[in-house]
Amino acid sequence: MKNSFKNIISILSFSFLFSCENRVTKESSATTYNDSVLDNPYHISKNSNSNSSSYNSCDNIPIKQPKEINFDIFSKRNLTLSNPFDPIDALHKIYQGDTVKDDEGKNYPVIEIWKCNKCKLKKFESTIIEDTITFPFEVGNDTRILSVFDFQDSSKNNYKILTTTTSEFSEMHVRVGRYIPGILGLSIFQNINNKWNLISFNPALGCYGMFQTVNTSEIITGKNSFLITINNIVGGPAEPYWGNLTLIGLYNNEFKILLEESGTYRLGNFSGNSNWNTRVLIEKENPNSPPATIQLIISGDFNYDKYITNDILSNLPKALKEVTKKDEDYLFKIKKYYILKKGKYILTNEVSSIKKK
Repeated sequence: MKNSFKNIISILSFSFLFSCENRVTKESSATTYNDSVLDNPYHISKNSNSNSSSYNSCDNIPIKQPKEINFDIFSKRNLTLSNPFDPIDALHKIYQGDTVKDDEGKNYPVIEIWKCNKCKLKKFESTIIEDTITFPFEVGNDTRILSVFDFQDSSKNNYKILTTTTSEFSEMHVRVGRYIPGILGLSIFQNINNKWNLISFNPALGCYGMFQTVNTSEIITGKNSFLITINNIVGGPAEPYWGNLTLIGLYNNEFKILLEESGTYRLGNFSGNSNWNTRVLIEKENPNSPPATIQLIISGDFNYDKYITNDILSNLPKALKEVTKKDEDYLFKIKKYYILKKGKYILTNEVSSIKKK
């Protein structure tokens, strides 16, 4: 995949028709991103510590290369940040690369670029492309902030949860490949004595999404626990889109995938029918643990003939596979109940309601 991915980057770079002036401006802004953009100029490396430099093909303008870090990115560490919590400062101090401007970033317009030849490698089998994705990427890594969540438990303890998405390093920081996912990272900080202390960190829990970008994550909170949800949504240029749900929690002070459920999302307005989504409800909680019991509610509409034209049958919820194979429209609701056992959610009951429109 690595060689084919580089070919895609080369083709994309040509087809975008960037002028020399535009390329110089973009890369120059990345190395001179200053106080006017961020409150804290510390985030921007004025002098690169990278091992090497490359040049664009226009005027021999140097392009910042990923900074080599001297520790294993998966290693446990102690990290304390000042109050108020600064997500960009957290990103930099966790990954310790060089921070450059991201012209496409909205809430957090920066990218942490880094490289690690000494890191242990973690391999993921992608559910979309028939290939293995290895993290960290050999050529380097572009890590962006995906979202920042606030959580307060019943004892008034305050937490910040930072989610990141990492893609293979690109000199122009472009992300391509409709069916190439991004790498999800998670970290959680607790406010103790007006300081934010890192409790747990994992730079690579899994690969999700499209165009080397993890789909937007969400948080579901209870009184003393939370779950991070990832809708792994993919699809072709003209629909339908379908998705699988991943639930992540803090189990024994480590982020852990607690549930992976297929067939939880579909968007197919283009074909006129078969759309559904999933809600997650916390039912019962345990102290210092992910929720003890949860419920998934999958609901929407369905037409077998219109669905089967554009989809893979294996992505269909089991209850819908039993619906008559006639060209008829149905409304449905599926309730699935789970209990937490040894760090995994186990299905205990399922109730379905399916009726013709």
